[in-house]
Amino acid sequence: MSPPRRLLTVILSLALGLGVWAASFSYQAATFADGEVLSAAALNDLLNDNFQAASDAVDERVHKDGDTMSGPLVITAEPVGFHLPPKPPEGVDLLREVARQGTAEDDMAALYAVNTAPNASAAHFINADEDSFLPVLALSNPGTGPALAIKSSGTGPLIQAQGIFEVTATGSIRLGEPGNPSLVLDAEEGTITNAVGGGLPLAYGRVAADGAKVATASTTNWSSTHEVVGGIPRYRISIDGVSHSHLHYATLVTPAGPAGRGARATSIGGDLLVYIYDGQGNAVDAAFFFMVFRPGS
Repeated sequence: MSPPRRLLTVILSLALGLGVWAASFSYQAATFADGEVLSAAALNDLLNDNFQAASDAVDERVHKDGDTMSGPLVITAEPVGFHLPPKPPEGVDLLREVARQGTAEDDMAALYAVNTAPNASAAHFINADEDSFLPVLALSNPGTGPALAIKSSGTGPLIQAQGIFEVTATGSIRLGEPGNPSLVLDAEEGTITNAVGGGLPLAYGRVAADGAKVATASTTNWSSTHEVVGGIPRYRISIDGVSHSHLHYATLVTPAGPAGRGARATSIGGDLLVYIYDGQGNAVDAAFFFMVFRPGS
């Protein structure tokens, strides 16, 4: 008679792929010899019982608080709407897949991480290989949407990288020392400011001799008029949201027309005043170009 064959070998080989997390479970072994009749029902029960035991062991291992999983973890899921899960015990990081069908108004995600403990992060991604040239976190989206979408409901920045790079909640970008950045891209004011001065003008453009704004050569945030005070012609320029002062703003004026013309820029009541002079020093009506900068702090 041939030696017994153990169905145990089959069960262990099928469950081997679950061994990366060292989950252990009790199994039922079956011994049978050649010529014996094994019913389909008995074989099905044996397989199902062992696979269920393996599945329960893995579930217990995966969901155990504080465990560290080794080896790659790939989560594949259809996008589902998520809601805030119940509050976890204080001080416990919570990383879970929420399999709830959401409504059209819900955000859609396959993985949702939340930590309600004070002063704690929801998730950390760390690459321990110092020689690695790969990113710690790689994102890909084959569709037309962004690969990464960030929303901040608090007062902190959207992104902060060791204090040298910061994206604020308004979309502005700050580079350099915290509290005293060397370069600021202000999304609200549309300016770029560095440590020694403004990188972009607050306003610029061309004013015709009659005081009309030449829109095709100008920014949209200012208006101009021509006026005569005490017999002296001058041009008044109002910049939206800016109280101009010749003591705090740098202004460049270039007269158009014949060589030898000069210009003077000053301010009154928050408006920029421009005077154009001919070669003899007389104030005249003449077209000109101007640029206004706000020096950095």
